Amino acid sequence: MSKKSSPCPFGELLLSLRKTRGISQYALSRRSGISERYLSYLEHGVFEPRARMLIRIADALEIPPGELFALYAERLRALGLMETEEESPRPRP
Repeated sequence: MSKKSSPCPFGELLLSLRKTRGISQYALSRRSGISERYLSYLEHGVFEPRARMLIRIADALEIPPGELFALYAERLRALGLMETEEESPRPRP
């Protein structure tokens, strides 16, 4: 887990997805097996989740993990925190 300062793209995304689905942190905690405190840390940008946490959260929110990864990557790109495909180095033949 790496400490994060603002902006907190995953935290904003998690909060938005959770609220849109009408799920409390408590309910998400129960569904995912992740503590409410850790979910709060994620939402406030204290930590960035690892891949397995993203999968557990996606399952609890009932969305495909790939969709959650894509939404997260989209936010990172929009903030200039991740290279776009055009900027990524191409593999050598």
